[in-house]
Amino acid sequence: MVATFVSITGAEADVALHYLEACNWDLDRAVDEYLDNSQSHTDHIPPPQPGEAYRTFPEDGDTGRNAPVAEGENMEIDDMGSNDSFHTPTHSVSPTDMENTPQRGARTQNLFDELPEGFGRSDLHEAQMLEAALLGIPFAGDLSEMMPPIERPPPRPASPSTIAAREIREQQDFEYEESQRRDREKREAAAEQERRQMEAQVFEAQRKQQEADSITKVLQKKSEALSVEPQESHPDSIMVVIRFPDGARRSRRFLKSNPVSALFNFVDVEVNRNTLDQGSSEGASANRASTWWKLGGYDLVTQFPRRVMKEETTFSLEAAGLTNRQETLFVEMK
Repeated sequence: MVATFVSITGAEADVALHYLEACNWDLDRAVDEYLDNSQSHTDHIPPPQPGEAYRTFPEDGDTGRNAPVAEGENMEIDDMGSNDSFHTPTHSVSPTDMENTPQRGARTQNLFDELPEGFGRSDLHEAQMLEAALLGIPFAGDLSEMMPPIERPPPRPASPSTIAAREIREQQDFEYEESQRRDREKREAAAEQERRQMEAQVFEAQRKQQEADSITKVLQKKSEALSVEPQESHPDSIMVVIRFPDGARRSRRFLKSNPVSALFNFVDVEVNRNTLDQGSSEGASANRASTWWKLGGYDLVTQFPRRVMKEETTFSLEAAGLTNRQETLFVEMK
């Protein structure tokens, strides 16, 4: 505002500030007062004091608006030409002269303390900015003080329908996550069960293989322990017929002096004959026709009279009562 006054009237900055303060910072009234005084008093009558903005001035006369211009003032008529009482001086004030004015420095230092009523800090900053733009000097004020604070309205509370929709969405998300967790646990449990089954199958297959290998070794020893079958003409030979639980029967000649265990060796070897002849490493489990057979799981018995012979028996056939030329024995499972 000071810069505007200076640009219009060509007055000093402290004079402009004084007129503006006297006129309560009304730019138009301050300019009129200054022009009236400058035209009516060629010797530069002092400007009015604060509070004297509404005093009366003499009518146009020797001291009025049409008073002669002082010598050396060099006034020019405004281009508009409609009001010959409005004159603009041709001389101007340089920024250096304004900055070097002692009164200006003293007033600028206490500008914030001398602000009139209704004139805020932002108005002062605006005037200083305009002055800096017109005079081509840098603006040293604080632009942040010119910006009004941003007042944000308080957050509006959510409506009941929004809250209900949010709760439904959260419940759906929770149920979905729970469903995913249960499905994941089911898949993990199924994979764990399948893994255990595979391990059990592998273990069972290894166990059966070890058992079959052990049985095959036992059968090979039994086969080697069997003595050569004697001739029918041998005076101590007897024909032994053994009937199996599945209805099959096998016969072979033995000597009366052979141990009872020879009969069990014969049964075990005959039942697994196919396996032993083929050299299978699976042993007795390969002979599917003899599902009843189990190593050491049976006894040999006679019917009339009933006599039970066990594999652990160490005496001979003759001592066991097998003295006839032909004897029939039955396999009896334990």
